[in-house]
Amino acid sequence: MTPFKAEITLHEQEGLAVLYGEPMIFHCNHYNLFLQRTIEDAGSYIPAAEILTRGGVVCTYGMLHRLFETHPHIRDPQHRLRVASTIYGQLGFGTLDLSGLPENGGTVVTPLTHYSLGWKEKWGVREQPVDYFTCGFIQAAMAIAYYKTPGFYRVAQEKCLSMGHSQNEFNVAIDPEMPYVPVSVGTGVTIRDATSRRKGIPTQVDEAGITNAVRGIPLEGNADGLIPAFGVYLTRHFANYYNYITYEAARAITNATGEPELARDLFVEAGHVCAVYTFGGIMESDEWYGLVVPQCQTREDWISGMMAVVNALGWGYWTVTELDPGKRMVLRVDGDYESNSYLAMYGKSTRPVSYLVTGGAAGVMNLLYCEDITTKPVLNDDFYDHLRRRDDTFWGVQVKCRAMGDDWCEVEVTPHS
Repeated sequence: MTPFKAEITLHEQEGLAVLYGEPMIFHCNHYNLFLQRTIEDAGSYIPAAEILTRGGVVCTYGMLHRLFETHPHIRDPQHRLRVASTIYGQLGFGTLDLSGLPENGGTVVTPLTHYSLGWKEKWGVREQPVDYFTCGFIQAAMAIAYYKTPGFYRVAQEKCLSMGHSQNEFNVAIDPEMPYVPVSVGTGVTIRDATSRRKGIPTQVDEAGITNAVRGIPLEGNADGLIPAFGVYLTRHFANYYNYITYEAARAITNATGEPELARDLFVEAGHVCAVYTFGGIMESDEWYGLVVPQCQTREDWISGMMAVVNALGWGYWTVTELDPGKRMVLRVDGDYESNSYLAMYGKSTRPVSYLVTGGAAGVMNLLYCEDITTKPVLNDDFYDHLRRRDDTFWGVQVKCRAMGDDWCEVEVTPHS
């Protein structure tokens, strides 16, 4: 039997890569793990494990439901489970063999996952299992395979690489409570097109050419179901997973503390971590030096080159509209994936909610004007801690947000001091 190949399509006008109705975006292990740890650290006053697991169910169930509607001949439960396993590895989450699982549940064993291996390599051994997303993925796959509601099963991780075990082990059982699980919002409230985008700062680089070249790189899971690229482990993850866990956690944190700014600061910081490690890894990679650097004459050209790469990741269209080198940057984003989902999930917001964009914009300036990414420093926790201790670190403030009714998102970046 020919292995199933998931079909990811590009929606150029909206700036989206879509897998059977679910927007997909590239993010690396550093962001995935830091975002999860941020939510876990709030676990004393919010239902962190429930939020993290349910996010995996919401987006996976929506994707698989639409997939099997598109391929109605795939009706056998075991065939459906094999398809789900293949997609898990294709997207970079690791290896996951669900074949043979009966309708009443059972045990799933896998040698590695993106989250368990990533946590162990980054922070060492922990006391609790780390694979909330995988638990949600398995729960959704079982429900779809056996024609059940998304809350029909529950999945508990019993063993985890991050706990020092030699493999990961998950227990699947029928949930007698069958809790309600919301439906994914899919692509959400998108922009109609990006033809009204403003022109960016002057540059020597061919931004459109770079974007198309990066889109053409075959970034899919290898034999281990991992995507090692740009010095990190990438995942082609569900935008709605990030949005669900972020916004549900932010709402819970705000309800518990009465301080919405606390949640905002936590998730903007996660976006900054993403930029430093992901953008930094890209700007130190062989691909960057082969494709982008030969076109660059100034440090500002590096920024334009980075925007071109970002626009291949599914995050929306990023454009630097103003730049005073080393002092100030204004970033405009048309069709950011955060606002797409927020508007569909909750409606209009009274506060800016593009946390990834805000932290990411600051990260670009910090890499090029606070620290010097052109010297290829080692991107580790010591590097990040040193950056955050500096008095001249750049910070971002979101001044426009689509979720608040603006036509695009805009972030202004200046030194914190």
